[in-house]
Amino acid sequence: MRALSPSIGFLALLAITGPAFAQDYDFDWVTIDRPGNAAYNGPDPNGDARGRGRVDYTFRISRLEVTTSQWMEFVNTFSTQANELKFFAMPTNWGATPDTSYGGPGRRWKLKNADDAGMRPVTGITWREAAQFCNWLNNAKPTTLTAIANGAYDTSTFGQNDDGTYTDQSAHNPGAKFWIPTLDEWLKAAHYDPAKDNGNGGWWQYPNTSDTAPVPGIPGIGETSAGYADYGIFAGFDVALGSYPNTKTPWGLLDATGGASEWTESWFEREPPHLYRYYDGAPAGAYHYTLDEMAQLGAEQPWATTNHIGLRVVSIPSPNSSLGLLIFMALFGREKRYATVGSSVRGRHRSGGHIGRRPHHHLHRDRRQPRQRRGLHRLRLGGPHVQHRRHRGDQRSVCSVPERRRRYGHERPVRPLYGRGRVVWRHHALGLVWVLQLQHY
Repeated sequence: MRALSPSIGFLALLAITGPAFAQDYDFDWVTIDRPGNAAYNGPDPNGDARGRGRVDYTFRISRLEVTTSQWMEFVNTFSTQANELKFFAMPTNWGATPDTSYGGPGRRWKLKNADDAGMRPVTGITWREAAQFCNWLNNAKPTTLTAIANGAYDTSTFGQNDDGTYTDQSAHNPGAKFWIPTLDEWLKAAHYDPAKDNGNGGWWQYPNTSDTAPVPGIPGIGETSAGYADYGIFAGFDVALGSYPNTKTPWGLLDATGGASEWTESWFEREPPHLYRYYDGAPAGAYHYTLDEMAQLGAEQPWATTNHIGLRVVSIPSPNSSLGLLIFMALFGREKRYATVGSSVRGRHRSGGHIGRRPHHHLHRDRRQPRQRRGLHRLRLGGPHVQHRRHRGDQRSVCSVPERRRRYGHERPVRPLYGRGRVVWRHHALGLVWVLQLQHY
């Protein structure tokens, strides 16, 4: 039976033991690198932001907040299972409406009759519902209720002490692939610019790559939906995400100002601790617009359905961009060298044998010779010569090229060498694959 190719075997081992990578789903991910950036050290009248924002690893964060279409898929997965779940994870503001054609069980939602309904922000979700959404993503979006019980956050920890503080898990599980951004991750993605100060990196006061607040107004005229509301012509939460493409963070995030305020994973640690979770980013409308400032943060209890708070998702980084190329080269790359016996070769193996560049279809037995004349030619590993062994008797001899020509009248090719004697670059490339997979850890 033919032996398994070392390349295939290595990839099989890689698949079993290598770290898993997150699905993209339909998120547009932005990679936030520059690990070990300087923390924020600017003005901070409330004492919440100074010393925050340093992140010592690379991560991905969604360019947009969670959209109505994304949240509706999550809600409908569970709200249609039983009447008890018909109000599962219901937002205050979004671009969906009840589907009156659905007869149960539970309730189903559909998009409103508007072209941009699926791209509208989702607000009024609790921190715990945001955690369940991340659990669902971690478990590959199944329909079982256990899929929202754990993954990034263990919901069995969700509870409250007698003093009013909460027992909810403080940070996502170490093996999570999707989670609610920490405050440091959120601040870095919204305000830190690695190109600022001649490439040394620095902080902007507002999430529009500026120390000047963005101008409120409708899309095409203003720069953000935050701080503006004229409900006769403009309802901020009805503005689709991505409607202000020129207002972006240094990394390219959109709607860090406007849209929804966004939950973070981090606890508000003033007295009493473990009572509130931070959120940040000014929402659409006339209120809370000061949250766009670097040092202005909000906080809310994890069960609260505050009508302006939504979610942006963080994920583990994707593989290095060269990983796919290396795998392709490893599996399908052409062998660069073939072993052959003869004098018309263009290279020489370090062990002394001749190396040719003949393709595989030349490596056949020469049928011009009688069967008894055919022999097995091998490259003796570590030896200086090519060894020839004939089938007749026990005769062995070390043959030079002229001697082979005298005996056989031609150059006999040798099949490619396998095992230790095979000269292939692709196995070295596979070693890099493993290194690159571990790089983000």
